[in-house]
Amino acid sequence: MSKNIALDGLKMNERLTKFFLVYCGAGLLVLTVIVTVAVPTVLGFEVGGVGNEAYLEKMRRIREIRGFVPLSIGDTEFMESKVRNTLKYTDVLYGRFVDSESDLHIFITYWSPGRESPRSVAFHTPDNCWVKSGWKSIRVDDWKVPNDAQTSINSLEYRVFEKSGDSREAYFGQFLGGEKVDFGSSVPSNLSMLTELLHARGWVWRKQSQIFIRFDRREVVLAGHDELLINEVLGILFPVL
Repeated sequence: MSKNIALDGLKMNERLTKFFLVYCGAGLLVLTVIVTVAVPTVLGFEVGGVGNEAYLEKMRRIREIRGFVPLSIGDTEFMESKVRNTLKYTDVLYGRFVDSESDLHIFITYWSPGRESPRSVAFHTPDNCWVKSGWKSIRVDDWKVPNDAQTSINSLEYRVFEKSGDSREAYFGQFLGGEKVDFGSSVPSNLSMLTELLHARGWVWRKQSQIFIRFDRREVVLAGHDELLINEVLGILFPVL
């Protein structure tokens, strides 16, 4: 009789131990999500990101750069709506610099905190969208930002695309909370698998804004003025702090 009672006691202790381990683990997981996601949401701040007001001020300064001319993102109202619905951005800036030596265009899209996952944004880079539009990638490299540029950004992705005898260079980068995304994985290395999974299910996302920027131009050997324009834009978006 006493032996059975002892066995029952051991089984009860095992069950209680498993119970506490499971629920303590679940509680810790929930607490982690609350601290990293819910708290910033309630308090209304973002972790290391660019706020809406700061972003709008940067866009105003870029539009005032000499020679900048705004362009429509689509040939028709329908195409504009299609681009907007596909990219799901908060704001966009598209235009060209008339003083450019090589038809330099600029395209900037901004996503407010929590609007899109980095994986979704990375899907719309030239490596994917341009290739699907018939362009062939003939060169893949990095473009090092000159040391004298007043920006915290060290490099951009660099590509050369070719289509129907025409070739264009593309310089681009995706930035999450001000940090450049590694296109090797399409997801920033500091993102936890849990956070990405939860956002993929449409539940939560970290409070960080995202910016995608692309410069493209005719392929040229030298275009010093263009590089000055690129450096100026990067200095406005990502100044040295």
